[in-house]
Amino acid sequence: MFVISDSNIFLIEKVAHSKDIFIEGNTNLIPECDKQISRDCKNVLILLSDIFYKKFNIINFKNYNSEGIFKNEFKIIDELIKNLSERGLEIYIPLIPKHFIYKDKFSLYFLEKESPNLFIDEINNIFCKKYAKNENVIFLKGIGELSPSISKTYYRFSSIYDKENSNMILDQYLEYEKSVLIKKNKLIVFDLDNTIWKGILGDDSIEGVRMNLSDPVGSVFNNVQNILLRFKEKGFLLAVCSKNNQELALKCLFKNSSCLFSDKDIISHRINWQPKSENIKSICKELNISLLDTIFIDDSDYECDEVKENCKGISIFKVPKDIYKYPFELANNKLFYIGISSIEDKKRTVLYKNNQKRNEIYKSLITEKGNKDKWIKSLNIKLELHKLVLGSKSKDRVIQLFNRTNQFNLNGKKFNVISLNEKLIRNSKYYFGTIIDRIGSEGLISVVGFRIVRKSIFVENYILSCRVFGRYVEESMLIPLFDNAIKIKSDIYFEFKDTNRNNVIKEFIRNLTNNDFYLSLPEIIELKIKFSKLPITIINSM
Repeated sequence: MFVISDSNIFLIEKVAHSKDIFIEGNTNLIPECDKQISRDCKNVLILLSDIFYKKFNIINFKNYNSEGIFKNEFKIIDELIKNLSERGLEIYIPLIPKHFIYKDKFSLYFLEKESPNLFIDEINNIFCKKYAKNENVIFLKGIGELSPSISKTYYRFSSIYDKENSNMILDQYLEYEKSVLIKKNKLIVFDLDNTIWKGILGDDSIEGVRMNLSDPVGSVFNNVQNILLRFKEKGFLLAVCSKNNQELALKCLFKNSSCLFSDKDIISHRINWQPKSENIKSICKELNISLLDTIFIDDSDYECDEVKENCKGISIFKVPKDIYKYPFELANNKLFYIGISSIEDKKRTVLYKNNQKRNEIYKSLITEKGNKDKWIKSLNIKLELHKLVLGSKSKDRVIQLFNRTNQFNLNGKKFNVISLNEKLIRNSKYYFGTIIDRIGSEGLISVVGFRIVRKSIFVENYILSCRVFGRYVEESMLIPLFDNAIKIKSDIYFEFKDTNRNNVIKEFIRNLTNNDFYLSLPEIIELKIKFSKLPITIINSM
């Protein structure tokens, strides 16, 4: 890590050493200070203090406007972040702390309308809005508010980074790094009775179940619905599994004015009297999502136990006995951590619903004509291929796809900004594919990474979203790889590693290579001719 600061960093380096964080160097925040950072550097910590907002006339801050700030005082930082981003570095920025010197002096119980702290909040808000789209910029919560206990250090060393504050910032950095490695689930399957509303629909009727804000208990379940919908907006898929009368349950779910869900929010449902484990397996099979990436929510000890026993690897969240704790425990459970959401995440339910339409077309065509190729051709699939480079705007989606893809993942490799940048800086070549067809866009769905060593190509990464299995995308994504091999007259090795979760790609590569994960040049030429005839339009934008 390299540290750039507008003040004395004081104890940061010593504290970092105690936490096994290597600080390779530091410099003052001045124009072109990024030139002092070595090529091998992976991340940068930008530390700003009260020196930064002393540049403003903080007493008359209300005369400033947000746009004017960036044209002047923010110019150095703007240029710095731009240059660091172009190099692909990960940038950590703790939010600027409120200072005890500028604290409201006599208003402990109400907010002064001309509080300088409001101005500091505004600076932090500008930071977040300005760089929110940069996937390599991570905002740490920072110190929050400086304590007067730092006064001696502050005046003696002109720094706010004493031992306590340095620990706080570096702990936040480590916590973020840890969060990147948390397993991300994809699908939430939930019960209905006493799970998203209070009561049993079959006994209490639609009018009798409680989920209305005017009712204290109903408010609990209304908030639960709100939280689940927020999870959906972050990228989770929502499905229903309930022992109920289907017609009545769907009416209560989608037609009751107190219920927040619409049919657009629920990707699938199984409402019947079959064992819930069987229904959940059916939902996962329909969506092509592993039980290992699925969470089940229910209030019944028996149902949770039955599902846990028969759906190996599924995660269980049981509704707490004290229902007033339900919204808090749901919102804060790590099972539902999904990280930073991409554009594809926010459209995931729509993407899967479009997939269901494709499958309906497939079933009708197979029934009528019995030909899969006619179905693929009817979709009018366009696969656009792009080279992945350091400054690519799609890097965050690529990283996310690696970290969420298990079934079609050559070796289970996970990435963050730093490790992917290392691949791109060195000798590896990566490209990705996006898909659109007559139903809609699937977004970025596949990535291939390889390196060339002498006269051989080694495929070190190959991933494909489960949404597009079986549409000849897995074959078509390999055509640029074959073109490279034919051009330099090389063979291809697939660096496969069994993760116990990637059997789909294992079987695909085995069938492709006759079980040995190796292709000779004659085999590559033959496959290139074969795959080029598949009913997919390939647009090479590399």
